[in-house]
Amino acid sequence: MCHDRQDRLASGVDSGMPAPKDALSENIAQIGALLTASGHGEWKTRIDDAIAGGATGTEILMALRWTLRQMLKQRGLRPEVKPLAKEAIAEISKRLL
Repeated sequence: MCHDRQDRLASGVDSGMPAPKDALSENIAQIGALLTASGHGEWKTRIDDAIAGGATGTEILMALRWTLRQMLKQRGLRPEVKPLAKEAIAEISKRLL
């Protein structure tokens, strides 16, 4: 077994176990739950599509950031959604550096 695969197995990747969630993933999940609960399920779907549609991590992050920015232009979002979305956008921007 090559070292790369051993490292990935040791970190939980390729172990058959789900990857641990990080703060960004939890933030996005929270945004999605708030959107669904407040009747903005179409934005939850757009977020899910941005995640599913990317072939690479960079594509996913760029699509997710764009979607969140577009969502913030909408009126009528629950007040809790905006700071979470801004936090997610800032984290995505850091990861894309």
